[in-house]
Amino acid sequence: MTSLFPLKPIGIGSAEVESFNSYFMRLAAAHSLSTAQFSRMLNQYQFGEPDQKRRLRHDGFGKMVYGVSEVAKRHVGIITSLTGVDCLERTTILSLRSFITHSQRHTFHFDRVWCSACFREDRLSGNEPYDRLLWAICVMDRCPYHNIALTSQCPSCSSRQRCFAIRAGLARCNVCGESLESDPSQWVHRPNPSFGERDACELVEAISNGSLVVSAENPLRQFAVELHELFPEARWNPASVRIAAGITPSSFFTLY
Repeated sequence: MTSLFPLKPIGIGSAEVESFNSYFMRLAAAHSLSTAQFSRMLNQYQFGEPDQKRRLRHDGFGKMVYGVSEVAKRHVGIITSLTGVDCLERTTILSLRSFITHSQRHTFHFDRVWCSACFREDRLSGNEPYDRLLWAICVMDRCPYHNIALTSQCPSCSSRQRCFAIRAGLARCNVCGESLESDPSQWVHRPNPSFGERDACELVEAISNGSLVVSAENPLRQFAVELHELFPEARWNPASVRIAAGITPSSFFTLY
């Protein structure tokens, strides 16, 4: 028996999968709670009266709960057990945890970013707007489906969205409460993909559809082995690739 509504993440199985932070916000709203109240409830469920240092925290920052940190892993585990929804890890990049750095620099955008055209489509189709996991990855500077620049500021008050609006919903500014969906006349057309965009789309889709569950522990070595098979005359080996890249055996990687 579950204790929370078995809310399903949106877009699971596709590159447009919902981010866990977006799911967390929607789940809190479904129980008429703010994210802070919801986090306190989860905290009490896990620890009773916990020590401050062990406390679950959710401050609205996307990188807090869809990254590879222990906080993200703990949130996903608890909410999975309370909702009975077993695909929540696929709304994060936790499958890359074995080698990617826990530092969020060069992995995620610092602020929320979104595509106004996607929000508009969600609204016009009668669906709830939501944040895509793909938008959070730092190499993404445009929507690959609408070819417009991702937005990071409220069109009404120009505030950056560093967390979700507590009560207003995912498509509302957390400062002024106005819609984050800008007018089509303000959309910046970007016909050309950025470096790494295709890779990011394929990565998120693989995580979302379950084909990437656990990543290789040493992807650099695997890359070097495959490179050697393709070009044996070049005499590539894992050590030379690592030295050329300036990477030590204990290095962790960013998504960038």
